Amino acid sequence: QALTSPSPTPVLPGTVPRRVRVCLDHAGGQVTFVNVDSEAVIFTFPRAMFAGERIHPWFWVGKGSQLKL
Repeated sequence: QALTSPSPTPVLPGTVPRRVRVCLDHAGGQVTFVNVDSEAVIFTFPRAMFAGERIHPWFWVGKGSQLKL
């Protein structure tokens, strides 16, 4: 699920991705998550205004999952 406001949005990627690309379009105000192997877009967050604020990545991969950077 994507942590959107006011409530989470279900995300159904089809297959569980082994690798995920995070694409930040600062000027366009978008963050997109892409399955690296299939190039399928998993989720694009709605347009946001960053207004010069610092942006910090935050990931939660789920209970029992592994994350390798």
